[in-house]
Amino acid sequence: MVVENIIGNLRDAYALVDPETILHCDELQWERLTDPSLELNCFCTADGCLYRMHEGKAQLALTRRNHNLVWRHIGDAFSQLLETGNYHPSLEESTASFNAGSTVCIDISQLGLREFNGEWGYLPISTRKYSTLSPEERKLAERVHGSGDTFAKIMASLAHAGIQETKLYVLNPSYVQEKTREAPIGRLCQLHDVINYSSNFDASDRSINSSVVLRGARLHSMASLHEPL
Repeated sequence: MVVENIIGNLRDAYALVDPETILHCDELQWERLTDPSLELNCFCTADGCLYRMHEGKAQLALTRRNHNLVWRHIGDAFSQLLETGNYHPSLEESTASFNAGSTVCIDISQLGLREFNGEWGYLPISTRKYSTLSPEERKLAERVHGSGDTFAKIMASLAHAGIQETKLYVLNPSYVQEKTREAPIGRLCQLHDVINYSSNFDASDRSINSSVVLRGARLHSMASLHEPL
C-alpha cells in the first residue's frame, strides 16, 4: 500500500482513495515529524466534525473516519455544503456518532475562544507555554495534535520552526445555537500547512468545492495487491 497526496475537490478526490487509509489530523502531525515535505500542504483530514446543542450547551464532536457523516453521505453533504454552507445529517446517525467510543466531545463554552467573526472563533495554543490550557482545551488540542508525549513533540517541532502560536478554529456557540435548532450540523476538518498557516486546524470548513488534499492510498493500488502475478 502506497500512501500519497490525492488532490481534487472533496467528492472527486474521495472517489479515488481507499477511505480506510485516509489519515486523521493527529496521524498527519506525527508523519510531519519525519517527512518535512508534508508541512507544505493543507490537508482535508479523516476527522469528522459535528455540532449540536446538548443540555443547553454548544457541543462539538470530533469523530474518527468511520463516524464521519460528511464522507458517509458524500453526495448529499457535497450538495448541502455547496448550497447552504451546512450539512444536516439525520438525528439518528448524528447521535450515534456523538455517542461512539472513539469520538471526543467538546463543550465549546469551556474553550477560551477568541472571536474571529460571527460564525467562527479560535483557540490559540502557545507552542511553548501550553500548560495553562484548561482540561477541555487540552482535550481538544490533544485530539488534534496527538496526546501525551506526542503532543509535546508536535509543539516542540512547531516551536523549532519559529511558530509561537497555532490555532484551533471552531464554530461559535451562538452560531451553533442558531443553526442546530432542527438538527445537528456537519462540516469538514482541515489541517493547514506549517509555513504559511502555522499548522492551524479548522473544524468549521465548508469549502467542499475547492481543491483539497487527502493523504491515503489510491483505490487502484489496493486492488493491485490482489491481482494475479
